Amino acid sequence: EAREVYAVVRPELLPVIRFQYQTIEERPMIRMVLHPGAFRPVFSDAATRIGPAGLDLMKDLFAGDTPPFFLPSMLADGRYYGILEDDRLVAAAGTHVLAHDVSVAALGNIYTRPDRRGRGLAAAVTSAVVRDLIEMGIATIVLNVRDDNHPAVRVYERLGFEHYCTYFEVPARR
Repeated sequence: EAREVYAVVRPELLPVIRFQYQTIEERPMIRMVLHPGAFRPVFSDAATRIGPAGLDLMKDLFAGDTPPFFLPSMLADGRYYGILEDDRLVAAAGTHVLAHDVSVAALGNIYTRPDRRGRGLAAAVTSAVVRDLIEMGIATIVLNVRDDNHPAVRVYERLGFEHYCTYFEVPARR
């Protein structure tokens, strides 16, 4: 019997989780989807591909604010782009999931250093990832964002992403 769970549930199922578990947090999230024909890219020559050799750069970027779901293997198995200033990453975006066989990709770990926000860097690195996914023929491109992260939601909407649904991420215990 599971003592701790990490549930991802639609709002109407939240009472079921609360009945069976003590919720630690209930994070409201938005799932957004991009239909490839709706993509409005923001290109930048500064966005460069990041592979496995860029792991230390990614760790440095996330220092003190590591995303909840980042594995070093994502740099090899997925698609990541970043923007460097003085040999340090100031922004990055990548894929949590890249499944060629079912033509699905989920973007994630989209991050800009706090002192560089508001300059279009997130849009540039996200555009670079999405461009590659579309060129690969990926039909379903999604991302998840906290519902209170309004600046990020606006960036994704400008790129052509649309709201698909709302849900909750719920760490809980018995």
